[in-house]
Amino acid sequence: MPQPISVPGLITRLNEERARLLAAVAGLSETEVTRPLPTSEGGWSVKDVLAHVAISEAANLAFAKRMVTEDNPVQIPPDKGPFDLDRWNNSQVRRRQQLTWAQVQDDLAAAHQETLAFVAGLEEAQFDRRGLQAVFGEMTLGQLLKILYRHDRMHREEIEQGLAVA
Repeated sequence: MPQPISVPGLITRLNEERARLLAAVAGLSETEVTRPLPTSEGGWSVKDVLAHVAISEAANLAFAKRMVTEDNPVQIPPDKGPFDLDRWNNSQVRRRQQLTWAQVQDDLAAAHQETLAFVAGLEEAQFDRRGLQAVFGEMTLGQLLKILYRHDRMHREEIEQGLAVA
């Protein structure tokens, strides 16, 4: 049985996973963060991966806010056609490739701070609100917010593996 979500517990997990992600890239040079990772399917670099994490966090946070204010919102309306996650991810990363490493880090920090502020303002009963997320379908707000720290962990592992082989 899954453990109930609490605001303090979620904030702790979000902070722990983000700290681990940042520790995995701490001290890397501009050259190292822009070199394609051998473990990245799309040929993304560390910088690209972290830009993607920031973009995804912002997109999911925007939907989380809708889940609080709307009944059963749909992240991608059906009239837009089937959602292609890989295409969307690649297009979003391409748009940010001109950013510097420092700018990507700033975007990542800003997205995280906005998420923490949002979560801190939630009442725990709101974790049960539902919506239709573009990739995973119907889910609760609590499930959506857990995706954020799991996403950090997944990409930290990808980066660590890529740096180990590079």
